[in-house]
Amino acid sequence: MTGMDNPIDMDNLIDIESATCIESPPWKVMAVFDPDGNGSDFAYTVGLRDFGSPELHLWARPTDGFDPGYDFVLSARDMCGILNRCASQRLGGELGVGTRFSLDFDDGMATGHFVAKGVVSAASVEAYLAGDDTEVISIRWSLER
Repeated sequence: MTGMDNPIDMDNLIDIESATCIESPPWKVMAVFDPDGNGSDFAYTVGLRDFGSPELHLWARPTDGFDPGYDFVLSARDMCGILNRCASQRLGGELGVGTRFSLDFDDGMATGHFVAKGVVSAASVEAYLAGDDTEVISIRWSLER
């Protein structure tokens, strides 16, 4: 990855295997709940742009693939863990547009296939705390059961 204004030492910041914070990361993850229960929950990062990186955005329901996930939704905790993992990899130079990864859910009964798809504006995905002029990488995903 190039263009990072303030690179940070990523050692001991995130346990990639469990996607949990070991120390407080220099970014935040904002989880937004859909009060109507229509599955429009999402989460996004705030603070990556301070390091010369776009923010990251993730929908709770699958955005791609054949399974729309009507009965499957990522929890706020799931989304925060995934975005913390992605943010750590982004600042470590390991995640860019086109990067793909998969995660198992429900003891391996379901697999999410994720891709850092493209850059959009924060306003277009309602990531308002990131700032309207901020670029956001959309993490899209499909569900396989």
